[in-house]
Amino acid sequence: KTDIATVLVLDMSTSLGDLVDDLKSYAKRFVDQVVQSTENSKVAVVFFSGKDEIYATEFYDYTNANLLKTEIDNYTNYQSRTALFQATLNGLTLLDELSFEGTKALVVFTDGGDNDSNNPTSLQEEIAESRYLRISIGLEGEDFDRADLLSIADSPANSIRVNKEENLDRVFNTVGRQVVSVYKVVYERSDQTLDKNISIKFEFEVARIK
Repeated sequence: KTDIATVLVLDMSTSLGDLVDDLKSYAKRFVDQVVQSTENSKVAVVFFSGKDEIYATEFYDYTNANLLKTEIDNYTNYQSRTALFQATLNGLTLLDELSFEGTKALVVFTDGGDNDSNNPTSLQEEIAESRYLRISIGLEGEDFDRADLLSIADSPANSIRVNKEENLDRVFNTVGRQVVSVYKVVYERSDQTLDKNISIKFEFEVARIK
């Protein structure tokens, strides 16, 4: 099973209203899913609303994940703007700067489109260049922007639109399981000498995460 380094990027804008407490609970469970997957897996969180209200934690593992969950509980800087692209790029930068042997992934949650990042088109281009697994979760609301949500994910299949608040619990749980369900497959061939290349095909039967 592969070690995972994950950044969870959380929209903390005032439009979330009373949902913010539930969101914090989902985020803390996500932290547990990551750090309990392997001993070396790590997770950090980027909180954001406006471009001046982006705060990134350090990475935590299973030995000190409770400190991160306390940071999640104590976060209160809710503002009315949404710097979605800048916060996403900040999360990718955290992954870039982390020395890590395993797989890296980014998960972003928002309930609105970007309305506060400087040079949004340029930021979208930088995000699209990233080779990491990128999953976006969007809660439909007045400011929801499907195109912005799609531009963050690494594929349309990893852009998840949620139309009801009560479905967020299930979606966060599913995404957490998806992030940690990464395995490294190693094929050790014999020392037999070959005089030409031979194509070897692998087939894996897996269960879809629901």
